[in-house]
Amino acid sequence: MIAVSRGNNAVSYGVHNIHNAVNCDVHNIYNAGCGMSSDMCNKDILHISLPAQLTVMAAMVLMVVISLITTCIKSSLQSGYYTVVKQSCRLSEESVFASYNNQLLKDFNIFALNKSDILNDKLCSYINENISSYSPDISLSDCAFNTFSYMTDNEGYGVEEQIVKAMEYGMYSNVPDKEQQSILSGEEQENVQNDKEQESVQADNECKYVRCGENLSEAQAYSEQFMEDNENLKKDLADMLEQSDDGDMQYEDRQKEQINTSLNAVWQLYEYLKSGICETVTEGRISNKYIEIQELADEYIKSRDISFINKDEIKRSIEASGNEDTLKKNILSTEYVAKHFICYTDTSPGDNDRAGSSALLDYEMEYIIGGEHNDRKNVYKVINQLSVIREGVNLSYLISSQDKMSEAYMLAAALVGVTGCDLAVRLVQYIIVSIWAYAESIVELRKLLAGETIALIKNRDNWILQLSSLVDEKLNLQSLINNITSYEAVNNSEAVNNNKFEENGRDNSIGYKEYLKLLIMFMNKSDRNYRIAALMELRMIMYGHSGFRMKNYIYAAFGAAHFKMNGTGSVYRQKLSYSYI
Repeated sequence: MIAVSRGNNAVSYGVHNIHNAVNCDVHNIYNAGCGMSSDMCNKDILHISLPAQLTVMAAMVLMVVISLITTCIKSSLQSGYYTVVKQSCRLSEESVFASYNNQLLKDFNIFALNKSDILNDKLCSYINENISSYSPDISLSDCAFNTFSYMTDNEGYGVEEQIVKAMEYGMYSNVPDKEQQSILSGEEQENVQNDKEQESVQADNECKYVRCGENLSEAQAYSEQFMEDNENLKKDLADMLEQSDDGDMQYEDRQKEQINTSLNAVWQLYEYLKSGICETVTEGRISNKYIEIQELADEYIKSRDISFINKDEIKRSIEASGNEDTLKKNILSTEYVAKHFICYTDTSPGDNDRAGSSALLDYEMEYIIGGEHNDRKNVYKVINQLSVIREGVNLSYLISSQDKMSEAYMLAAALVGVTGCDLAVRLVQYIIVSIWAYAESIVELRKLLAGETIALIKNRDNWILQLSSLVDEKLNLQSLINNITSYEAVNNSEAVNNNKFEENGRDNSIGYKEYLKLLIMFMNKSDRNYRIAALMELRMIMYGHSGFRMKNYIYAAFGAAHFKMNGTGSVYRQKLSYSYI
């Protein structure tokens, strides 16, 4: 084993020596041929190897650059495809929504699209047409609107927002900024000044709305408090008469009967005035139109009693007026109603241009307040509301006037003073003051419905009725009605007509339509929006579109479209969204 191992080593050693000798000879021959030393030859060998490394690096850089360029080209192409897709979808959305109702836009500046089954078919057709005109490398897989915003959704949001935008565009769009004004001509600057004056008037109107709203709230509070005090006096008097036999003060049956008779007489007089106020004010000059059309937008209104003005609603609206956006929306919506719809004073004899015999309802603004499908009922509701407001205004003045309260007390004493019951005298005094205030309200309402203006706040100079010529100790009802309807009891009518401003210079006059605007402004927002929409439906029905319903119309739609890139096979999803608002 040892001998063999050594033999192998000897062979290996010999081969190694031969290899070294050959290498050495070759190296020496190369050096001799080059005529250079061994060190110089090593440097040249190193120098010769450098170009190969550069070639590899250059190839790698070239590959990276080519990859970057091709990636950029592909990305640009993909981006171009996406741009084409977005533009095609946007154009197609606009094409679909261009089919809005022209008559609705013409009459009310409202955009609404009839939601039909063919909307998605139209959308696909428009997208395919637009895509094919750009590139054959893109194909539409599918598209659809699957979510819609209807005009009656969210308390009539689509109606209200478009109303606000329409009014904003009409009122404020023509007022340029300071830089634009500097380059305008003299005539153009004069027009700008007129626009600014209009804007200033609008600001004044906003202040007047808030001030009138506060007056309405105060008047309502006065009326409620006065009626509560009246009821408390009645209860105290009844308890006193019931317990008089057991106490120190004795009332004979004859005295009790006289007290009850007088109380019943004045109370019936007051109740009769209230129950007959509508006929007394209108004198029968009123439309009897009514409608029996189903599924109008007002069917979305939650059932609640809205026959009388809601003091809490007014308070909330006034508090919300601190938010300029809320106040602005309420005012613009109210002004829109006054601009596009008619009321009782717009349909007086000889002035029926806006209503016409074909109108389904003659009193549209009253309908927004009353909500009845009957002209007479709506006007009666408005009259009752205004009578409550005016009664509160008149009561607040009478209670603050010592002369007026003394006059009422003297008449009460003449009626029941003989009984010696001061509580009965005070109660009759309160009822007489109520009759006086309500009679004044009737006179004011007659003036309002005749197209005249009245004083917003009452004082000595603009008070109309005198108690001495209104009622007497006989409590003659017919005499009272005659005095009210004939204006024979008017006191200083010249002062009444000339008293249009308060002491601080603010306008103190108000007309019938302004009162309607106040009631509309301070009513529940959703009720207002739905009834405005219902009036739009009635107008369209009047034009012959019997099936027109706002609940079938949309103002926005949302969905998605899917596209296939024919070259790469990739799929692209594009969101669809369009709204008139």
